[in-house]
Amino acid sequence: MKIPPFLLPHKATVEPYLGDGAYGPQYGPGVDYKCRIEYNRQLVRDTEGREVTSNTQGTFEYKGEKIPPESKVTWIDENNQVIDEFIVISAPPQTALKNVSHIEVRM
Repeated sequence: MKIPPFLLPHKATVEPYLGDGAYGPQYGPGVDYKCRIEYNRQLVRDTEGREVTSNTQGTFEYKGEKIPPESKVTWIDENNQVIDEFIVISAPPQTALKNVSHIEVRM
């Protein structure tokens, strides 16, 4: 069961993190997602198990693929203007009735 679209009023582009290259982080082509982004501070664990502060939480539609940690997220308004940019700390898929319904992204 997927999350209903009316609960995802925002739009964001995610550039998946591919790894570090000679000139810094390398990202894949951007993928547009429907989402809900909210600013809220919370202590979370990163991929290495360290406690870090997350300032933003996003609920993203599930498109059949995961969002890798350290990916770049660009929040876009209805006029395609950039509202904010983030780096993903963690993005675990959330399940409902044994199917992935959405992805909770901490940035």
